[in-house]
Amino acid sequence: MKKMLPSRKIILAMAVVFILLLVVSLAAPAIKSNVIRMDPVNHLMYSVNKTSQETSAQTSSTIGMKLNKEELLEMGIFEFSADEEAMFDFANSLLENLTFVVDESLEVNTIDGKLNFRGDSSFDMKYSGHSLLNYELVIDQWDWLIKSELMHSQPFLIDVNKIANKLFDYSIDGINDINVDEYISMLTDTTTQEWRAFENNLPIYKTHLRTFIEPRLVEKGEGPIVLETHETQRSFGETIIHDGIHYEISFSVKEYYDFYEVLVREAKTDEKLKALVQATAARVLDHVIETKDYEVFGLTTEEMQTALDRTDNDWDKWWNESFDQMIESFDMMQEAFIMPEMPEMSYTYLISIDSSDRIRRIEADMNLGFMSMNLVSTVTAFGENVEIKSVLENENMIKVHQLIDDPIMGAEVGTEVATNFVSNFFSSEGFTTLLNDVKENSNMLPAEERDMITQSLDMMLMQIDMMLPILLQQMGM
Repeated sequence: MKKMLPSRKIILAMAVVFILLLVVSLAAPAIKSNVIRMDPVNHLMYSVNKTSQETSAQTSSTIGMKLNKEELLEMGIFEFSADEEAMFDFANSLLENLTFVVDESLEVNTIDGKLNFRGDSSFDMKYSGHSLLNYELVIDQWDWLIKSELMHSQPFLIDVNKIANKLFDYSIDGINDINVDEYISMLTDTTTQEWRAFENNLPIYKTHLRTFIEPRLVEKGEGPIVLETHETQRSFGETIIHDGIHYEISFSVKEYYDFYEVLVREAKTDEKLKALVQATAARVLDHVIETKDYEVFGLTTEEMQTALDRTDNDWDKWWNESFDQMIESFDMMQEAFIMPEMPEMSYTYLISIDSSDRIRRIEADMNLGFMSMNLVSTVTAFGENVEIKSVLENENMIKVHQLIDDPIMGAEVGTEVATNFVSNFFSSEGFTTLLNDVKENSNMLPAEERDMITQSLDMMLMQIDMMLPILLQQMGM
């Protein structure tokens, strides 16, 4: 019998279905993203979660400050001055020129169950664009390198394991033998009976979160995301992301604590959450006892068994006492907020999210009552685009653990560091600029106060060379 072939219509229908499935599968991420973006609250929460899942990131941040005149004058901070407003203007004129610049790269992941972390961070305190104080920290597992030309021409290598061994007779190397993935798996296991029971209560917490965010969140529209925060940033391949969505959220510190108190009170009475945490803690402790991982931290079998027994027998008591302490601290904060002399504090965040639904820039204006702070933080790279410096790139490193073995060399290096710091700091362009501004801006003060400030500065500078040897002698150097 001749085999029947499918009709052309059937073949065409199958092809159309296949093409539709292919298109949907390729477009699914975009569709998902567009659906999420229809709700600003969902989009923000989704972006926070997605960004937090990145294992490596490179950030650049700048922090600036200024004083709040009305609050400080009401607090009487400048009552010692004959002209309080002039003293405020003088102090603020200096503080407004102070900027903190922080560049960081960090990678944290697990490889074959072993925790892997490395990164680098540079900190620079600037005055009018000139460096006052700076250092760089490079981390590669337990090897930490600190560099600062302000303190020493050579970098300092801190072998955390060797120093801990020398000072505390304790080895950190054992931590590297722990299979971190096993613990992560236990803590994030959503297949357990306790998790499935608690999952039914998750909408309650999401509702609380939405209740807090929704009335305070404003969509500011689409537009480019600028990744630059200061003029001395590293060299990045892309400084502007052209497709971004911006949100603004504002709240007072009191509202922030009110929200967390609602969550804490909800969690205290959540029997399913309590059962989930108890079961997870028991599983982790059982695993610690079975693998003897506790020995790495100098703990004994008896101590771990006691902790496990308390998890079984005293859980209700521990749970209630812990939450009661948190609630008590929130109540104390609430009492402080309603005091007449307590200034109102608030935060405003402008959050920029890229087309991949990752947070790339946060600009925060923080009113702390007597002071306002502005923070601009950008995520300049993720994943393979992150550049992390290496400890091994540096030569002629001073090994701190060797200074512990050789007190004489340690004292010599300590003296050199202190001498360099004083000499370099007071001769730096940043300090010179600050000093000139202090003298020039003091002209806005009453003559007597102006003269007292300038004379005190001159006297301090004259005494620095004389006071340094005395200070080093008192430090045992």
